[in-house]
Amino acid sequence: MRTPGTEPDGTPQRAPRHRTRVGPRIATAFRRIVRVNVARARDHLPDIETGDAEGVHQTRVALRRLRSAVVLFRPSLGGAVPKPLETRLKTAAQALGTARDWDVLLEETLPSLLRERDREIAAPLLDAAEVMRKHARAAAKRALTNKGLTGSLVQLERASGSFEDTSPLGDQASDWLDRRWKTLRKRGGKDPTAHGAASLHDARIALKKLRYAVEFTDGLYDRDTHASFLQHLTELQKSMGGLNDLAVALELIAKLRDDGVDTNAADLVEKRIHRAYRDGARQVRKPWRALLRSAPHWR
Repeated sequence: MRTPGTEPDGTPQRAPRHRTRVGPRIATAFRRIVRVNVARARDHLPDIETGDAEGVHQTRVALRRLRSAVVLFRPSLGGAVPKPLETRLKTAAQALGTARDWDVLLEETLPSLLRERDREIAAPLLDAAEVMRKHARAAAKRALTNKGLTGSLVQLERASGSFEDTSPLGDQASDWLDRRWKTLRKRGGKDPTAHGAASLHDARIALKKLRYAVEFTDGLYDRDTHASFLQHLTELQKSMGGLNDLAVALELIAKLRDDGVDTNAADLVEKRIHRAYRDGARQVRKPWRALLRSAPHWR
């Protein structure tokens, strides 16, 4: 009987290598990403007009993916995607981000934290936050119109259609992932929750960009290992996103305080948020350490 970890002849067994396949061409991969996310943005633009929170979220996600793809493919794109176009996509996503913050506060964060007996005390703050949400949604609509988001999406589609790079995606994918991995480790350090909300935000954005890059390179590596790594990123991003939502909630409550919201209501809500933040930070640290210990499967 041979010893586990050895070949039949007794020599040490080599660890399996996850080989990179050639995959699609650079231009083909970029066009597919653009096509899918432009369609996603267009599908949800009408929802922004009606004030649907999920429409705001999905449009913003599509814009973030498009920007991430442009940045990731930029060495190959050259001047195919003009810088002003990329800036317009960023500005549109930022406008939606403010509206999204108020949506999350009112529809996710506060409902999960406030008990039934808290509602009467918190009512003045909830009313004030609803007014701010309406203002943010109106500002987002104006920004999308003024910045010509629909025209920008058309321009990006045309740019992707005329872009030609026949190099295999697999030739560059590992380098892309290496850069994203290095940035993530640098931004988050040993504990992304240890240095305040700004540090957490930077680590979360780096994690999100790595996740997008992993998604964009789907099919190039061992399927099971790739899927497992992506699942780990997704779950960790969800935990860090929830923690970030709490940090943003504190910023929004501070704005409401400046506008004269009832002090008792603000004090109550902040107390609940601080407690949830401490609990959430503990839930982030363990999976973060596990991620840092993992070996990049693309090498």
